[in-house]
Amino acid sequence: TFYNFAVNGSGETVTLGAALTTSNNLTITAGTLDVSAAGCSAASCAVSVGGNWSNSGTFTARTGTVTMTGSSKSISGSTTFYNFTKSVGTSDTLTFQAGTTQTFASGGTVTLNGASGQLLVLASSSSPTRWAMTVNGSQAVSYVNVTDSDASGGNLITQTNSTNGGHNVNWDFDETAPTTSDDYGAKDGNWQNANQTITLTPADADSGVASTKYCTDSSNACDPASGTSYTAAVTITTEGTTYFRYSST
Repeated sequence: TFYNFAVNGSGETVTLGAALTTSNNLTITAGTLDVSAAGCSAASCAVSVGGNWSNSGTFTARTGTVTMTGSSKSISGSTTFYNFTKSVGTSDTLTFQAGTTQTFASGGTVTLNGASGQLLVLASSSSPTRWAMTVNGSQAVSYVNVTDSDASGGNLITQTNSTNGGHNVNWDFDETAPTTSDDYGAKDGNWQNANQTITLTPADADSGVASTKYCTDSSNACDPASGTSYTAAVTITTEGTTYFRYSST
């Protein structure tokens, strides 16, 4: 285990013979860090970084795994990883240098996980300039809050339980609001001499409908967002003009 680990030799290669752990920063300024299988039980030696990752040289990932364990850390420079893991149980931020590209190779897996109510924030070092990620392998992305990410160079990022912080490309956030229809049809705008029942049908083919709410008034000004949750057909019993407004999320 090292505190800081640095590679800084133009034309030189540092080849690992055992797993590498740093409690602070890993920096490749010049030269190559090669994750070799020599001395490791797996196909490649694992790398665990407790601080920041900085690469302006060459990182030979082979089939190894890089795990970032520290909190409020950053990735600088452009790197190709095979397996990459950042998983947290409490809220944390991983900052990517704006204008750089992190590539996750075919056959490997990128894992970016927060937890329920404890999101992992993925952010640019200089918003709104994007940081790029190219995912060519598998992915496990959940409970993240991502901003300024351009993933257009690779596979669509399929997240779960995550928040779209905005200015993202090629993430599968559902940006289309649900549609809601009613069965009142031709009776709308016409006087009726009996109680009127209205049934709503909300739909969202992408992520489903979280809730549908409605409100009624005589001025067509009420806000359904602060109205009553829709659970069954609604019967209007008030005489005179009644406006029935609804919305779904």
